[in-house]
Amino acid sequence: MSLSFYMISITQKDLRESCASLHAIAEKTQCAQDLISGNIPESIYKNYCYQLWMIADVIEHKINLLDDLQRRHKLIMDIAECSAGPVYSCPSTIAYVRHIAAFHRPDNNGQLKGHIYANYLGWLYGGQMIAKKLNLPQHHLQFNDVRACVDNVRNVHLGMIFDRDADEAKIAFEYIIKIYDELYELH
Repeated sequence: MSLSFYMISITQKDLRESCASLHAIAEKTQCAQDLISGNIPESIYKNYCYQLWMIADVIEHKINLLDDLQRRHKLIMDIAECSAGPVYSCPSTIAYVRHIAAFHRPDNNGQLKGHIYANYLGWLYGGQMIAKKLNLPQHHLQFNDVRACVDNVRNVHLGMIFDRDADEAKIAFEYIIKIYDELYELH
C-alpha cells in the first residue's frame, strides 16, 4: 500500500495570512524594534548580518535568483564595514540553515518558496523601512529596482504555491524569531 501526498494550492494572500501572527511576533522582538528605530548596537547588527548571510548563502546556492535579489555578497560588505568585534553563529541560525539544506531537493516541488517569502520579501519591504533610520552599513537593503524584485519574487518564485510552502514560511518565521532573540541573549 502506498501513501499519497497531496498538496493544496493556496494564494499569496493565504500565505501571508497563515504567517501573520508569527510575523507580528517577529516584529515585536527587541532586535526588530532596534532595527526599525535605527538604534541597534553595531556589534549586534554585525552579527545579525552574519546570520542573514548564512541564510542567504544556503538559499542562493540552492535557488537561482534574479541578480538584484542576491544578498550574500552585499551582506559580506555590510559585515566588513562594521567595526565592532567578531561574528558568531547563533544556534538557531545553524539549525535553520541545516533545515533549508535538508528541505531542498531537486525532486522537491516547494523549492524553498516559504523561505524566499519570509526572508527576501522581508528585505524588500521591511528592509526599506529599516534603511531609512539605520546609520550602519546597509548594502543588503539596497536594490537597483525594488518593484522589479518584488514582482520577480511574486511572479516567479511564488507564482504557484501550496500549503506546504505556508508551513515552511511558518518554520522560517519561527527560526527568525529565535535568531532575533539569540542575538541579544548571546551578546
